[in-house]
Amino acid sequence: MDRSGRSPLVGPRRSAPVRLLALAGVALAPALAIAQEDAQEDAQEDAPPEVETGSIFQTRVYGYIDAQFRQPFGGAHHEETEAETSEEHEAGFDLNLTLMIQGTIVHRYRYFLNIAAPRAGNITEDQSLRVRNAWVEAPIWGDYLNVRVGKTYRRFGLYNEILDAVPTFMGIEAPEMLVVGHLLLTRTTNLMVHGSVGAGDHLLQYALFTGNDEQGEARVVPIGGDLRYDWRGMLLVGSSFYWTGGDAFPSRPDRVTPEGEVVGDGPPTGGVINWMDHDRYAVFGGYAQLTVGGLIAQAEYWRAPHHARRDPDVVFALRTTPLNERQRSRF
Repeated sequence: MDRSGRSPLVGPRRSAPVRLLALAGVALAPALAIAQEDAQEDAQEDAPPEVETGSIFQTRVYGYIDAQFRQPFGGAHHEETEAETSEEHEAGFDLNLTLMIQGTIVHRYRYFLNIAAPRAGNITEDQSLRVRNAWVEAPIWGDYLNVRVGKTYRRFGLYNEILDAVPTFMGIEAPEMLVVGHLLLTRTTNLMVHGSVGAGDHLLQYALFTGNDEQGEARVVPIGGDLRYDWRGMLLVGSSFYWTGGDAFPSRPDRVTPEGEVVGDGPPTGGVINWMDHDRYAVFGGYAQLTVGGLIAQAEYWRAPHHARRDPDVVFALRTTPLNERQRSRF
């Protein structure tokens, strides 16, 4: 976060475990962004001294392409079923595209669009685009109160809001709570109110958020928040919380086929596991970061109590579905 409390949309990009990375041009992304800023400033300085330019939209389009070479080494070996087999466990070469668009409307309202195309370099088939973020933000009262609406990463912990923005360096592993299949809660939400109050070297930031996270058609309102204190950009301490507000449902529920087998659409994208009928849970904890010179020390601690009910049809079918030891231990 910058001193105004707004996210600069810059953060680390992760790679999957046990991979060798072959990066192509990624390190140029921050340099290109700086060059764009310098060019824009130079153009503004050379422009005629007009008070009103008449422009309504100001837009910046940027992005990066990263290449990754995967080669698994060691680790636990286990037999995989057809449903569990994934390219993530195989050696290979990936070319990924990330495109971002951000700007302002009438020099007041901010907007941001983050589009990703994982494995866009696949020459045998076209890959779909994924919209990670798409939001508009309006300042209500300076830096004290801002309202963001759309699809946005919630401000939760150290990394959730900035993990998939333009990377400052590659190769960092994502925190366990942000790994697909291990998520404590959904990464995105629909409405976030945030702001900051600063005095000298002290900065206090807050955020409250809600949305249709895992509630489906249930008429409940989940609520979450974040409060953090920053001292001179060296010490950051904070706490985040989230509560479903009632019943939450699996983001990718398992289904039972007429043959009695269980099929699914992949790991959950939220905190409710696939074979649950519904769940009520909360997540709370704290974090800290200390920056001294080139050294950054970070720590986070979270608790997530659940009160869930399993889907009896899926659980009964899983008893007769062939599972390997790894799957059975996770179930």
